[in-house]
Amino acid sequence: MDTKQVLRELNLSDNEVEVYLACLKIGLSSVIRISELTGIPKSTCYDILSSLTTRGLISQVVKENIRYFEAITPEFLLENLKQKEKRLKEILPKLISLKKTAYEKPKVELYIGKEGMKTIYDQVLREKEYLVLGNHTKYSEFFDWFSDNFIAKRVEAKIRCRYISEDSEIAKKVKEKDKKELRITKINKLMNAQNAEFYVFGNKVVFIVYSKGEPIGIVIENSDIAKLQRMMFEELWKKS
Repeated sequence: MDTKQVLRELNLSDNEVEVYLACLKIGLSSVIRISELTGIPKSTCYDILSSLTTRGLISQVVKENIRYFEAITPEFLLENLKQKEKRLKEILPKLISLKKTAYEKPKVELYIGKEGMKTIYDQVLREKEYLVLGNHTKYSEFFDWFSDNFIAKRVEAKIRCRYISEDSEIAKKVKEKDKKELRITKINKLMNAQNAEFYVFGNKVVFIVYSKGEPIGIVIENSDIAKLQRMMFEELWKKS
């Protein structure tokens, strides 16, 4: 094991490591002797020794008007770390509390095309339940290649959903399969002309746009936005 590297990991600079090891090796010594042994200029040695003294790694004594320096026993390094760990543990609950109250920045991801949609729906399949607001006729046009497989996986994993869909024959046929497919579907004419849908699960909201080219998915991870979308869904759920 590299002794110098380990000491560097204790936030000691290269010169501080050299001076500390020199002090360990030669014991009580003047700055001139330490400078000679390390090759570090005398003035720089003074600064380093002062810093190490402040950190409790070097002690000083004055004899006949000459200042001498000596390294503290190496066991002190371990004891010092233990004391720091103890103090950190004491304030850890406060630090965690501050983290929880910090502003949560939304994380936004963009997905395009079939592979992108698979990635989004894989995230849905990791949840116990989710909410959907969409137009199943448009969904069928874009996801006919994928829909049955997704529903089968969802049912197998016992993932339930609530779904607000447009007023159409396709949506009504979906509703007829609700019990079998672990779903509760409600019909709302407001969704008839929509070209997009959204999913809410966990602390994520997914918007999927049925563009003329490939479908586009936007995943927003933020608890406040998810809470808002849940509230909007519940209000529309009551009126559907």
